[in-house]
Amino acid sequence: MDLDEILIEEVRNRPLLYDLGHRDYKNLKKKNYAWKEVAAHTKMGELECKRKWKSLRDSYKRGKKIEQNASGRGAEIPRKTWKYMEAISFLDNVKNSRRLNEEEEYIKESEVLEIENMDSANLSMSTSESSQSISVSDARRQMKKDNDKFQKFLDLAGASISETCGAFVCQAQKQHTTALHFSTLAAKIVEAGLPPYVVNQIEAKVSALVFGEINKFYSANDK
Repeated sequence: MDLDEILIEEVRNRPLLYDLGHRDYKNLKKKNYAWKEVAAHTKMGELECKRKWKSLRDSYKRGKKIEQNASGRGAEIPRKTWKYMEAISFLDNVKNSRRLNEEEEYIKESEVLEIENMDSANLSMSTSESSQSISVSDARRQMKKDNDKFQKFLDLAGASISETCGAFVCQAQKQHTTALHFSTLAAKIVEAGLPPYVVNQIEAKVSALVFGEINKFYSANDK
């Protein structure tokens, strides 16, 4: 799964970022935290995630219009389609949003070729990247080998962070204690000598846990 696919999946799991009918779609506070979670999982900046998602979404809409335009004229739908068409197809089922087929826009035939060329370039790039990267099965085997080593640490860190988050929300005066606690956890991670990808997993899980606890707090206060 490449970075774009990870971004698409993270956004798909948070309907309030794209579903106009979602009850929290206009809640900027919750949407901001949702983007922070997406950024933590993709290892990209929030602004970069938003720009990348807009680009992917616009490319999807454009591809859908090309298909609809070809179908309406009785022409053959291009065999080559954009590589993320299926991954972003969940937008078709979004309620209360403007349906793609309601947007009437003339599309030149040359744009079909442009989409095909773009897909060919993506395919070539994907093939090149795959030859230089570790296969999914190899990555899973590596993760399994290191799982026992850091699982206990994650459990301890998770419990400690949950407690720390509760203290942070309820008692702002203990911020210096929270900073010390996170510094201690960071030192333990360094001392453990874990592989870089394992450290990335720990950071992602810890970030997700922290943002999740903060979200719960705001959700409870909004009720």
